[in-house]
Amino acid sequence: MISKTGAVLALALALLACVPAYAADASDVGSCYRSQLDGNGIAVYDAVAALGASQDRTLDLTVEFPVPVLQQTRESAEGYAVKTVAAALASLYYESPLLIWLWDLPSKTVDVVPSVDTAVLSGDGKEYFVASSASFSLKAPDKYSSTPVQDVLKEVKDACSGLTYQGNDAEKAKSIFKHLSGVSLKKDDEGAISDIHDAVCAKSSSSAGVAAAFTYMASLNGLDACTVKGMLYDGSEGAIHYWNAVHSAGSWYATDVEAKFVMAGSGTREGGDPFGATHTPNPDLTVHNGLVAPDLAREGYEYPDETPFLQKYGAYILVGLMAVIMVVMLYIGARDGFA
Repeated sequence: MISKTGAVLALALALLACVPAYAADASDVGSCYRSQLDGNGIAVYDAVAALGASQDRTLDLTVEFPVPVLQQTRESAEGYAVKTVAAALASLYYESPLLIWLWDLPSKTVDVVPSVDTAVLSGDGKEYFVASSASFSLKAPDKYSSTPVQDVLKEVKDACSGLTYQGNDAEKAKSIFKHLSGVSLKKDDEGAISDIHDAVCAKSSSSAGVAAAFTYMASLNGLDACTVKGMLYDGSEGAIHYWNAVHSAGSWYATDVEAKFVMAGSGTREGGDPFGATHTPNPDLTVHNGLVAPDLAREGYEYPDETPFLQKYGAYILVGLMAVIMVVMLYIGARDGFA
């Protein structure tokens, strides 16, 4: 049987099954996650990103999949569509903090309704299944139900409007780190997740909101950065945690405001185990999405020593002065004793 996909696509489908669905383009250089999506994931990513100026609390989307991907069963075609949407939405959550419809994505499941067509390849006469589109709805968090979405976003933009910094990438990252160090850290309730508004407007947030704020403030300062989700281990205990990856001069570095790392490499220490031993990335949200966090450089960025002169050498100067005083007193005592 030849269905909607049609016999005309048969040869094309056979060829597409043998090549990657998507090749990264120049816009993905330095991208954390978008570059990992296939052509259909890119279509979902771009369709949602294009609605960033919407004033609707709920977005109802149907995205056509431009790249036919052959599957052996209808179930696998449907599963492919669900995973494709999950990967695209997770990528947007980690890279685009002002999409309010995704702010509670880590704590909710987005229902995806795939459309699946069938096709018969002319070569073997075998029937295949192809996900042709996916429909889903996104909703702004309920805690902002009394405020228009664009007003909430304006509050975030206004709070960050003057936070632009001078210097190289590492100096800018350090300035953003210092600013966000003033946010009061809290633990999210079960089934809830902090967001960028909590971090920059309420000044009280879990690591999720702080990381989102860092990502947005980085974009304001020309930095290529994204959020990373994973586990933070303190001793033997592990907890879900969010931090940031910053791309500079061809390498990725980590910044974690709560754990006090800034532009760290996997081997960087801050009074304990190295960053790579305490932070384990896992970009999955409510469902598996296949995304991989950026690989960090082994060594972190080497900042110049900015310790004030007296703080750095004060103790040595004091000991030296005491030694001089003692020598002088001994000299005077010896002199007077022989007088």
